[in-house]
Amino acid sequence: MPHDAQPSIAVRRRSHKTREDLFQAVSELSVDDNPRELSARGISARSGYSVGALYHHFPSVEGLLVAMFERRRATLLEQLAASLREAPADLQARPLIEGLVDPVFEAWRRPPRKVLAHVLRLQLKHASSHIDIEGPLERLIHPLLEALRRNRSASLRQLTPLEAGLALRSMQAAIRAPFAAGDPGAGSAQHHAAVVDGCLRLLAAPPTPAGA
Repeated sequence: MPHDAQPSIAVRRRSHKTREDLFQAVSELSVDDNPRELSARGISARSGYSVGALYHHFPSVEGLLVAMFERRRATLLEQLAASLREAPADLQARPLIEGLVDPVFEAWRRPPRKVLAHVLRLQLKHASSHIDIEGPLERLIHPLLEALRRNRSASLRQLTPLEAGLALRSMQAAIRAPFAAGDPGAGSAQHHAAVVDGCLRLLAAPPTPAGA
């Protein structure tokens, strides 16, 4: 490795560590479920970095919170894509759908409710400028279509790419909306059942008529 490349690598490592430490500070401050604690001064005090360092890495506290959410969502989408790629060919519609829905509910139940609702509102606020709310879902379309193509259970429909994208966006909206609104029923068994039933209507093949 060229000698003059080493400082650049060291700078990137320091930058990565700073960002990780700031994310960790946000996680720790979120425990009390009070979005007001997620201020520049509060994050600076908890992380040990100056306010200036925070603004060097992120345009604002809002930008830091949204970046943290987006990173976690990217990790979740990778997990869902892997699940679809590994889905057995004989998997029935309900367990395939639950394999998509359950990890999302598990991830969204984890953060404190008020903080999660606050971050979701920030994400929507920033969407028109530099964050695409639905764009990341595109990476699930091909794995979903491939899982449907491989499936031999006759319990699932074959979809076009457009239909697959619409189904995924519908699933995202059905899960997201109660959390974003701070609904006390968000993440409940009833919420989960409603999302699974909605996905079944979108993805499951119609039942074969008796005697057919």
